[in-house]
Amino acid sequence: MCSLSQGREHIVLPQGKTPANVMFIFDKKISEFSSIEDSIIRQLNFELKHDWYKTYVIKCKTNKKVNSESLLSCRKWLLKEIQQVNPYLIILFGKLSVLATLGTKYQGVRTNIMYATKNRKYFVFPSLTEDTKLIFTSVGRILGFIKEFYQ
Repeated sequence: MCSLSQGREHIVLPQGKTPANVMFIFDKKISEFSSIEDSIIRQLNFELKHDWYKTYVIKCKTNKKVNSESLLSCRKWLLKEIQQVNPYLIILFGKLSVLATLGTKYQGVRTNIMYATKNRKYFVFPSLTEDTKLIFTSVGRILGFIKEFYQ
């Protein structure tokens, strides 16, 4: 266990179904962003047909700053989750989700990007705080990928 687990309020549990074709990964549970997260999923849920899974990189609800030890500790659980969910599309929200999932080569990304591997596509939003309007504008692009998948 890491230092974050010692002062946590509770463990943050994922939502959605397993397996799922679309997976949302957020950095950590922060109350002020919960409405943004819920709004994004609500907008996409009709197209997703409830075929989604939402989780967080940091598994403890805490006000402490995340350090590299905590990130590495939680990363192993996140990678197991990705294996279990086996999504076609992963939508990453925040710098920690990018680092934990794609690694350090995407550390400096400042705008939303698309990244693809042989079996999976990633849609990256480097920050929930920098430009919320950009996130909602890009929901249209996400919908395009989802519609393409379900056809």
